[in-house]
Amino acid sequence: MLDVSLATSGLVFLVTLFLMWLAFTVSRRQNEPPGPFPLPVVGNVLLMRIAGTDILDTLRRFARQYGPIFSLKLGQMNLVFISDAKIMQESFVKQASDFSDRPRDVLPILKFLDEKVGSGVILSNGVAWQELRRVSLTAMRELGVGKKSLEEKVMEETSVILEQLSRLEGAPYHMKPILSKATSNVICNVIFGTRFEHDDKTFEKLLFHIQNAFRVNPLFQTINFFPFLRHIPGFMQVPNMFLKTFMETDEYVKELMKGHEATYDPDNIRDFVDLLIEVRTQNKGNRHFTATNMRRVIVDLFTAGSDTTANALYWAMLLMAAHPEVQRRCHEEIDSVVGRSRQVTIADKAQLKYIEATILEVLRMGIIAPFTVPHCAARDTSIRGYHIPKDTVIIGTIFHMNRDPTQFPEPDKFKPERFLDDKGNLINRDRVVSFSAGPRSCLGEILAKMELNLIFPSILQRYTICPVAPDQPVNLDLSVGLTVQGKEQNLVFKKR
Repeated sequence: MLDVSLATSGLVFLVTLFLMWLAFTVSRRQNEPPGPFPLPVVGNVLLMRIAGTDILDTLRRFARQYGPIFSLKLGQMNLVFISDAKIMQESFVKQASDFSDRPRDVLPILKFLDEKVGSGVILSNGVAWQELRRVSLTAMRELGVGKKSLEEKVMEETSVILEQLSRLEGAPYHMKPILSKATSNVICNVIFGTRFEHDDKTFEKLLFHIQNAFRVNPLFQTINFFPFLRHIPGFMQVPNMFLKTFMETDEYVKELMKGHEATYDPDNIRDFVDLLIEVRTQNKGNRHFTATNMRRVIVDLFTAGSDTTANALYWAMLLMAAHPEVQRRCHEEIDSVVGRSRQVTIADKAQLKYIEATILEVLRMGIIAPFTVPHCAARDTSIRGYHIPKDTVIIGTIFHMNRDPTQFPEPDKFKPERFLDDKGNLINRDRVVSFSAGPRSCLGEILAKMELNLIFPSILQRYTICPVAPDQPVNLDLSVGLTVQGKEQNLVFKKR
């Protein structure tokens, strides 16, 4: 009798719980962006798994089914995905006050990192973020980002790349490591006022950790959906990898800052670190300009700039080898505008229109980042009439925006001509979304574009990039993490 009563009570409890969940879910989703109906507890997690490991295909399928704004519930987390560039612009620019926060207290993995190493400029919110971003942008402008002085530093690294290629004498070569070292050294020059030798063991160790971290995306980790799993070690592998990356970089930056503080001269500002010391000295009462926050800003800039641009350049190499006709047209334009006897400069950019169209197409196809860094609704608000509750995580799917067939016909084909009119003038440049939008857009956009417009044509000026063998096509498959990684493979660089 007792067993029957317990069973009946249990059933009543479960039914009541289910009805409460159903009523809550239906009311919660009224006038919110459409999406698949969530199951109790797990939400839409099982649908994500059914679709396989390719998250881009999964989200593209949802966008086709539900439209350019759709919502998912993954465990207890509410997410809204935007796959239309105009809608993202409206949300992140026109409604910046609603959507400029980071979900630091919503996503467990971000909360974990914040607790262990702080927020920096990428993950901070409110006044702290505004102050740190303002100081960072001012410092980068004063240090010549986008100017002639920095162009010389980019060309110094370009020369190292070209020297290495000349030693190969046409032997097969995997290009990504040297591109990573070159672009990281540009960032080092800006931040620390120095560069690493490419065989420096500390440098190689830092880049190893950063590249490992960028191979995964922290957003789609199980602990974000089911926070209690953080207490089970096996589920903390990815968060711990990110933590190790930040801590290794932080330790190195800490040592460098000690050296800078010992030799700091307010009348001789040498680099980004000196500028931050100057800011901290002049604002001793400002709680946002602490030594820890200043150091985290440096860590953010170094980690974010050490793999992203290199990844875009690597995609450029792969796509040239896979599309020899495009490469031939690039060669012809470089020969016509620059020749082969002098270096390519930023001043040549205005005349290298096919080169710029090709870079735009590289960014569109082999996109630097598949998603925006997560945004968070600071208050109850709306997007295109849809209700967005406070603390909803907002993600822009940049990859899908850049392969939107309404903006880019035949989106999966590599066609630089889509950015040129009949007279060879550049068009539609603003349609490519690579660096997000609004106040939270990438701090390093100007620097990244300078590197692309110098390193890429400088390599093509001297080399023809080919597959290892005519019967061995270039592998253009995608690996999706924080960036869209190209597959590791050798190419042949034939001297022109």
